[in-house]
Amino acid sequence: MTPDSSAQRSGAVRLSPITLGTMRLNNAGGAEAAAGILSHAFGIGISSLHCSAEYETFGLLTEAWRIARASAPADIAFIAKVASPHFGEDRFSAAATRAKIDSYLMALGLEHLDVVQWLLRHDLKQEQTRIRIMAESAEEVAALAEDLKREGKIGMLVSFPYTPAVAAAALETAGIDGLALYVNPLEHEMDALLSGAEAAGKMVIALRPFAAGRTFSETNQSAGDAIAYALAQPAVVTTVASASSRAHLDAFRPWLGEAGFRDRN
Repeated sequence: MTPDSSAQRSGAVRLSPITLGTMRLNNAGGAEAAAGILSHAFGIGISSLHCSAEYETFGLLTEAWRIARASAPADIAFIAKVASPHFGEDRFSAAATRAKIDSYLMALGLEHLDVVQWLLRHDLKQEQTRIRIMAESAEEVAALAEDLKREGKIGMLVSFPYTPAVAAAALETAGIDGLALYVNPLEHEMDALLSGAEAAGKMVIALRPFAAGRTFSETNQSAGDAIAYALAQPAVVTTVASASSRAHLDAFRPWLGEAGFRDRN
């Protein structure tokens, strides 16, 4: 994927190669300390944040964001998780999805979420039912995505599918612009979907590059090796990595900078 720093926000989703994950932001300390982490991230070239209202740290993020917002780049991008159906629910709800997006916009003081990471849950042990829900909701998902994009509330919709079969169905669903997948040297269940996304012209957001810490306990690879592995996959536009100190953030510097932006029209 050719880096291009010239794309405008109105025509593309622009994500820095490293997206700062905020799930463990509380490890930095209180709101002021967390704001310092955000500001330092912005200062070294990170211009995209990954968040979830389900994280215990979401309230802390909203406080830290209010403090650090003045130091954020003009093209700051947010990736936010939205689940529908949730666990125990058996159908997609456009109304609930829209309400959750509006809640993010209000909590973060934004007009636009660059990427919505959509999770189809239901019951992860009932694969065939989840595939059926995907098929039955495909038109509704596509229509909602089109409406939200036209309204300027979202830039793109990607699917976090949990399983390869649902991921394959998501790649064939109109309105879904890509996948959010675990991409690291130890978890290979979704590897075929990386090439599938590339063939379909859809993007991949790489999650869990360190395999929940297993990379460090089970291999001799460094954090840099894991990041390089994820970004080497052709469809990957960014990898989501958490950091709770400036030193951790500084380890990401080799992949950052204006020339490193990856754009998806």
